[in-house]
Amino acid sequence: MLFRSPKGENFYVGITTDPPNRLRQHGRPASYYLKGPLERDQAIRLERKLKKFTRLEKWDLIKEFSQHR
Repeated sequence: MLFRSPKGENFYVGITTDPPNRLRQHGRPASYYLKGPLERDQAIRLERKLKKFTRLEKWDLIKEFSQHR
């Protein structure tokens, strides 16, 4: 899961088994990227990959995902 904080200052990248709850915990961001369900090892690999993205790459991924949901 990847989303921008409600204040728009930071990006959150992490693994969750309950996306709706995680979004509630973080103030219900309007735009986010979600992939899954994945096996835990796949999710960890994706999380590490996303954490290496630049801010622009993260924002582009969120915008692309939001357009297709």
